[in-house]
Amino acid sequence: MIVGVYVSPPFVMKDGAHYSGMAIELWEATAKPLDLDYSYREYPTFEALIAATERGEVTAAVSNLTITKDRVERISFSQPWYDTGLRIMVAESENAGFWQVIGGLERAGHLRAMAWLAFIVLVATLVLALFYRRFDSSFPRSWHEGLSESFYEVGLPPEK
Repeated sequence: MIVGVYVSPPFVMKDGAHYSGMAIELWEATAKPLDLDYSYREYPTFEALIAATERGEVTAAVSNLTITKDRVERISFSQPWYDTGLRIMVAESENAGFWQVIGGLERAGHLRAMAWLAFIVLVATLVLALFYRRFDSSFPRSWHEGLSESFYEVGLPPEK
């Protein structure tokens, strides 16, 4: 049988022609008592691995695939074996308020990352507004409208 893999440390790692990692160890521990004969075939992306599994090109996919609605409609999953994800935590005391949340974000380093991201977005907005004001005659001439337009463009996802 052919087992599709996507390299995603620490779940699937590659050293030369040898694969290792948590998902590989789990697969091999499952395959050994069943006396399964298999070989690995590497795929460049999760989507390519999922598509190969969907087409029947591989018998099994081994990686850290997250179960999503779209994916479960395309392929079958085993029981989840590794649980990750977002968690919501609240303090047991009732005095946990806005400033305690801000303090927690700051202690974890998230507040600094968000501040840098906001700074980059603001600088990109200003640079884009200045660029368009200089080279696009149809760009709004009022600073309020121009900055709004530039901010909107900086926040748009790329077109597919």
